[in-house]
This record gives sequence, structure tokens and C-alpha cells, in this order.
Amino acid sequence: MKPPTHFDCPTVLLRIGGTMAKFEDSIDYVLAHEGGYVDHPADPGGATFWGISLRFLKAIGKDVDGDGDVDAFDVSVLTIEQAKALYKTEFWDKLKLDKITCQLLATKVFDLSINMGPKQAVKVVQRAIKETGEVLRADGKLGNKTRSALNSGNPDVILAAIRGEAISFYSGLAEKRPELDVFLDGWLVRAAA
Repeated sequence: MKPPTHFDCPTVLLRIGGTMAKFEDSIDYVLAHEGGYVDHPADPGGATFWGISLRFLKAIGKDVDGDGDVDAFDVSVLTIEQAKALYKTEFWDKLKLDKITCQLLATKVFDLSINMGPKQAVKVVQRAIKETGEVLRADGKLGNKTRSALNSGNPDVILAAIRGEAISFYSGLAEKRPELDVFLDGWLVRAAA
């Protein structure tokens, strides 16, 4: 699935406070990156289905099968509807991505937050925004200043900067942790999308 295009973020809408980003318009794009069940031995998140990892389910205490523990079987029985619900409540809503006026930028932040974690994704976005000339601290919190910069800047320029920062982050991660190099090509494709 193709990402939303710059036509989803016309300048006039940004300036007059146009429509806000919608989860429903982002989730299919994210799921196209995530795919089916995988239990790769080098993945620190463990078993993953629809992009939802065992590590994530354990962190939020989500016992999908209701047997009293959270294990790889919980990941394997996760439905796409359950995955979407988790993405909505644990990522989209917590980051308040519906407060971003540009669907394209909201989708990119959402996609990166799922793959690298929300805090790291927001730091990547903040560093990218700084590259465009904004004064912004990379604290990993998607607060009013970061949101305002996303909503008032040129979406094409911001997106290009986010892509560059994401590529740098993934390249640096694979360099620091060589066991993760097996994932680098996929990460770079995702970062550039």
C-alpha cells in the first residue's frame, strides 16, 4: 500500500486549521509494513504478528488467549481486529496523532513509533524538525511544540527530514548492535517510504 501523498496536506488546510489526521487512513499503510507471524531469533521483541511483539504484549499485560500468562501463543492467536485496537489505543491515541493536520506526517510518525517505539520515533521526528530550522528539544515527547511544528511547517520538507533521520537512526542501531543487521535493509526501506 502506498503512503498518503503530499496532496493530503495542502498548505491552505494547514494554515486554516483544516481536517485532522485519521487513524483509519493510516492503519492499512502500517499493516502493509507489518505482515504475518514471525519469530525471528535475532528479534529482541520475540514473536511478532501484525507488528505486535511478545515483548509489547508482556509490557502491557495483554493475555490474548486468557490463559493467565502472556507468551508466544498469545501473539499467534492475535486477530487483525485486536491488533488494530492495540495500535489505536497504545500508539495513535497516546501520541494524539489525531491532533496533526497532515495525514502524511501523522502516518509517518505512527509507522515509525510502531517499529522503533514511540519515544524513539518522536525523537527522530524532533531531530528532523530541528533540521528544518525550528528550535525544538529532542525529548521524545509529542507535546504542543512538536505538534505545532508538524502542523505549521512544510510537510514535504519535514517528511524528507524525518526519512533522513530515520535512516540515520536505523543505520546507527545496526552498527551498535550487529546482531540486528539482518533487519537493516527492511528498516531502511520503511524509513524511506
